[in-house]
Amino acid sequence: AIMKRFLVFLAIVLISNTLIAKNKANPKIFVYYFYITQRCATCINIENTTKKVLEQFYKAKMDKGSILYKAINIDLPENKEISEKYKVYGSTLLLVKVVNDTETIEDMTNFAFGKIHHEAIFTQGLREKNDQLLK
Repeated sequence: AIMKRFLVFLAIVLISNTLIAKNKANPKIFVYYFYITQRCATCINIENTTKKVLEQFYKAKMDKGSILYKAINIDLPENKEISEKYKVYGSTLLLVKVVNDTETIEDMTNFAFGKIHHEAIFTQGLREKNDQLLK
């Protein structure tokens, strides 16, 4: 009886560790859109279009939690720490891939401002970078 309980316990530990390891290897993408309180139409358009692309093409991954989107007002005191961490001072679009606590940061800000008035190009570029990070 003791041996049987030990084997069941061992099986549970092995399964748990496998699930934890598998979960850790899954990349998580954080899509951060940083902004200041006073916003221009282009800044608002970048935020809205980014949200639209994520909801249209990555809804299942967002629902699962493998992609997280967050718009962050850097003027608010509660956002000071994250703003300083990523050294953002204004409108900024970052894709941050996290694997085993290691971050890969893709700054999409210049791309976003350059392509936002061409929605198809913006959408394609954002999707390509997201897909590349998800691999």
